[in-house]
Amino acid sequence: MRQRATFIVKPNTPPTNPEQFVLSPGSNAYSTNNLEVKDLHAAHQEKWTIARPDIPPKVWDVLKSLSELHIRWSTPKTYDTINPFSSRVPAGLHIQAAPLPEENTNELCTLLSSAFSTKPLCKSLNETFIEFPGKRYYLYSNIPEVLGNEPQQLNEFLKKIVCNGNESCVAEIERLAAPDYIDIDYNSRSLGSRALTISAFWHRSPEGGEGQWNHKVQQLADDHRAEVGILDQRPSLTDGRLTFGGVLTVLGEDQQLKPTFFSFPARHQQNSGSYSGSFSDPAGLHPKFLLKIDAAEAPSEDCTLNAYFSIPKDFFIDKYQLADQQLLESLGLKKLKAFRGEADLEAPTWTQSRWGSSALFEVDPKKVDDNGLIDVELPLHMRYQEPGFVSEYTPAKLPWPAVFWACPASAEWQQFVVNPFDRGYLGYDVDFPKETAYHHLSPVNGTTYSTVHVPVLEMKHAPVVKIGTAVVVGVGFLYIVAKILGSVMKKSEPKKKAE
Repeated sequence: MRQRATFIVKPNTPPTNPEQFVLSPGSNAYSTNNLEVKDLHAAHQEKWTIARPDIPPKVWDVLKSLSELHIRWSTPKTYDTINPFSSRVPAGLHIQAAPLPEENTNELCTLLSSAFSTKPLCKSLNETFIEFPGKRYYLYSNIPEVLGNEPQQLNEFLKKIVCNGNESCVAEIERLAAPDYIDIDYNSRSLGSRALTISAFWHRSPEGGEGQWNHKVQQLADDHRAEVGILDQRPSLTDGRLTFGGVLTVLGEDQQLKPTFFSFPARHQQNSGSYSGSFSDPAGLHPKFLLKIDAAEAPSEDCTLNAYFSIPKDFFIDKYQLADQQLLESLGLKKLKAFRGEADLEAPTWTQSRWGSSALFEVDPKKVDDNGLIDVELPLHMRYQEPGFVSEYTPAKLPWPAVFWACPASAEWQQFVVNPFDRGYLGYDVDFPKETAYHHLSPVNGTTYSTVHVPVLEMKHAPVVKIGTAVVVGVGFLYIVAKILGSVMKKSEPKKKAE
């Protein structure tokens, strides 16, 4: 197994000093086997690469039927990003899977459910996922267990995959709880290695305090390669590139920290803008989602402002309604750039096997309110919900969209893959050219989803409703019959008088 631990020192924090980084001796006089970090104000990413022989058999049985698998999980809490870890997806679980031809992928849903939930997440690729370009299938979920601030089920799954019984590794996974996002990637065509990569990001230490890190990175075994980098961003002389300096070490190989300085083209970068979402009040069965965007400045004149929605099946948008350009302009939108998933306007939730739909909008940055915020309104519609046993209302959660500027990249875009921190398969990137750079805005106000309470039939009232419905229909039927008979009789009276 290979591990890469990266710390990005935050700007405007106390400067680092050598006493914050303690190296311990390794198995020989020329190496170290652990690095302890003390009181470091930084964002942190852990990335593990598990080679094919180390992947548990039950997991491998599923992976070998796939060409690709890309999983993105994001916390519903707001968090601060930092370059080069600035990309975002809507809160919840996003899965893209590409099956190999003529392979049986039925066990994929079993594996996903065991990793993320105690309830089934899906039935099969064809039944629950929606089709995506590139012969992929896409699933989104925001059920409570998935949307939890700390997905305990996933932590247990990671212990089995990453640690493979190593107690020190298990303890480390337990300490690194509550990440801001987790990525899991498998590509059967990647360097022919068929390795599984898992990465997690924290904008601050989960252990409380002021968020500084007191953390030890260890070489867990002789065949475990652990790279550690402590970096901070430096001014870049070229647009579209990120520059970092700091120190690096490879545990088990190096005897000391080595200085480093490097630069690379970045597909994803921070933008100083922010946004928040809410439902109109009252919401009703046709709620309006209100998006307020402080977009700061566009990175360049040829950039477009975009909002990418993952819409659970409790909601739907009417793509035919949104084909009206005049209506779009009044809503603060320029166009619906891409729509995939459920489009049935009448079906209730219990008839929908697929998870919902995804929608990518181009936003009009010129439609601003009195406070100078870009004002966007998205008309939504609620599907009829299953009857309830406890309450007359059921909550439906809509994750806030990912909001970003999409810009033509520099001539170096082909080197995006050289970026060791590059991140793809985010859902929206499939609808832009490869030579696109993304500048991400940040959500604010605590949580990144909004809730609407939908009226449902309470089961204890079901008998009354049935009887009431039958009575109303019966009375209505008799009334119509009476009116028809009355009309016939009135027409027959003149004929009798004439005779």
